[in-house]
Amino acid sequence: MGARLCACFVLVAGCSSFGVAPGDPDGGSASPDGGADASTLDGSAADASASEACVAPTCEGFDLATWAPDGHWNVEGAAVAVAGDGVSPPNALQVSVPANTAALAFIARDVPSAPAIVIRTRLRVEKLGTGSVDLFGVRCSSKAGATSYETSVLLTREGGSFAVQTGGGDAGAYHYDNLTTAFGEWTPVTLVASFAEAKYSFQIGTQTFGGSLPAACTPATLNVFVGAVYVAGVTSSWDVRFDNVEAAPP
Repeated sequence: MGARLCACFVLVAGCSSFGVAPGDPDGGSASPDGGADASTLDGSAADASASEACVAPTCEGFDLATWAPDGHWNVEGAAVAVAGDGVSPPNALQVSVPANTAALAFIARDVPSAPAIVIRTRLRVEKLGTGSVDLFGVRCSSKAGATSYETSVLLTREGGSFAVQTGGGDAGAYHYDNLTTAFGEWTPVTLVASFAEAKYSFQIGTQTFGGSLPAACTPATLNVFVGAVYVAGVTSSWDVRFDNVEAAPP
């Protein structure tokens, strides 16, 4: 795949801190593809049995009667709060990608200046579509001449498998670590980006990955996103839910 152009949007900072410790690097294998209901898939490491507290401003649970960005997050496309069995009732964030479109649907923000940032959420794939969709992570803007590019550490669906994608920039070189998690149940996802150590740790269900943080990623260039910030080749629709989204220094 070639280099992805950077999707630019205006973001705002500000959130209190919480603590999450990075894990150790690990690997995984590919999961199956298809436009099926995700409840039919195996491999999700999840904790859907109990609800979790979600307290603003450190946590966004999408639980206001008429949810709207509160100064922390910007919204793009069909990313809306819906009632249902969220991790912190009554609502969760629903992200929908229709078939045969390139419509984006996500929430995003920048981060405060700090030695590290921790981003975490719970997600569940209600309907697994086809094509490539980036679902959660960080994107860092950079330039080569007059062209803007993005370097990323993110959770994606690519080539028929869920994977952690890293790399990018003007060279367009991406690395993929395939996942065994299918996200058919509420699945915990935590990304720790340490600017001071130039490292990242990405825990998805029971799998943990880690490595060097791309050089382009700094507090000034890094954007956090939740939802479909990149889509391609979607011939059957997606429906994904997120709940209890946090982004702050550790």
